[in-house]
Amino acid sequence: MSSREVQLARREIAAALKRQPEWRLRLRLTAIDMALSGKSPEEAAATANVQPGVLKHWLRIIRQRGIVEALQGWERRAGPLKLNTDAMVLRELAAKETSPRIRKRFLALAEVADGRGICDASAISGLNHEGIAKWIRRYEKSGAVALREKGARSCKLSAVQLSELRSVVAESPEITGNELRDLIWTPFCVRYSRSGAARLLTKILAQASGG
Repeated sequence: MSSREVQLARREIAAALKRQPEWRLRLRLTAIDMALSGKSPEEAAATANVQPGVLKHWLRIIRQRGIVEALQGWERRAGPLKLNTDAMVLRELAAKETSPRIRKRFLALAEVADGRGICDASAISGLNHEGIAKWIRRYEKSGAVALREKGARSCKLSAVQLSELRSVVAESPEITGNELRDLIWTPFCVRYSRSGAARLLTKILAQASGG
């Protein structure tokens, strides 16, 4: 990036931070700003609790898309979810549920109805944030009955998230399953078990090698 592009990026990041974004996005922007100011990738990445490879990927997105488009995309993804319903009603419905999976859906939506962010709702309920967004849309459209639909279990990561993760693994093929698990949680707020992260890493490496 040219010095002018760096200055523009840092100005846009400063403006974004003044808007008080969701805390994980705030850490990401702070780490990027540190890297643009000349700090080492290791020091800047540590600020956001990510590997240097993740930080390099964020910087590559800025170079490819431009700071304005990159920020708009990140802010949309990190935007707060809202649900205008009674959280107590959702918790009462959860208490009556015999299915653990359906109970989690009600509890996740109750957290959102209480005003919590999607990452908090994900951590408390055990559902990934893509799943929470899906159930919010279904609840708003059809009510509580929609949360009892079985349906097919969707992938925990979106296509865009998987693409970002493959880029990180390509830069750091020595990464372990536990490290990948942390990398998934930090930027995406998606929870994987150790065995699940290990299986995903094996799959990504196999795809990269053409296996």
